[in-house]
This record gives sequence, C-alpha cells and structure tokens, in this order.
Amino acid sequence: MRFFSLSFFAALLLLCRVSGAASTTGRNMEREAVIWRELESIAPDAVPLFKDATIAGDSGNTTVAMALYRKVLDKAPGFDHAQRRLGMDLFQAGAVSEAYAFASSAVMIPEGA
Repeated sequence: MRFFSLSFFAALLLLCRVSGAASTTGRNMEREAVIWRELESIAPDAVPLFKDATIAGDSGNTTVAMALYRKVLDKAPGFDHAQRRLGMDLFQAGAVSEAYAFASSAVMIPEGA
C-alpha cells in the first residue's frame, strides 16, 4: 500500500475545491477574465489554448484538456492555474503521481506571484 503525505491530500482538496465549483455551478467568468489577463501578460499566444483546454475539461474531454494545458505550460512555465487544472484532469484520469506533482507545484506558488 502506498502512503501519501498530508500535503498531497491538501493539494487534492484544493484541486477539488477549485474544479468542483466550476463543474457544478459553471465558471465565474469575471474570475476567468482575470486569469486570462494574467496569462496574456506572460504568454499572449497561450490564452486561446487555455480557453480551449478549459472548455474541453469542463465538457469532460480530459484527454484534449490535458494536452492543451501542457501546451500552455510550455509557453508559460509555472502558470499555476494551468498546473491546478492539469493536475485535476490527471487525477480524474487516474495518473495520481503526476497529478500530485502538478498539484504540489501549483500550491507552492503564492497567489498573484
């Protein structure tokens, strides 16, 4: 049996809280716009990829979403919103160890950094 650290479960709870709210009530488009502007300031060409990844993930197409979030991270390494969303999709796909890596990285990035 494999044991996970407390930080792993904290990261998963954060992922579930962030993605769970989006999947049950729809996304807060004002918050999404803030995220898009943040990404635009880092890598403007990654914004359409991020939007498409979000739509794919929200539609249940995690395979497409994961590929697109990875492309976003290629253009904007460390972008915590993409890391969290990729981590959640990986977790849902059963890639727990990889999900943990992305969740841990996203949690370690201070808000607004």
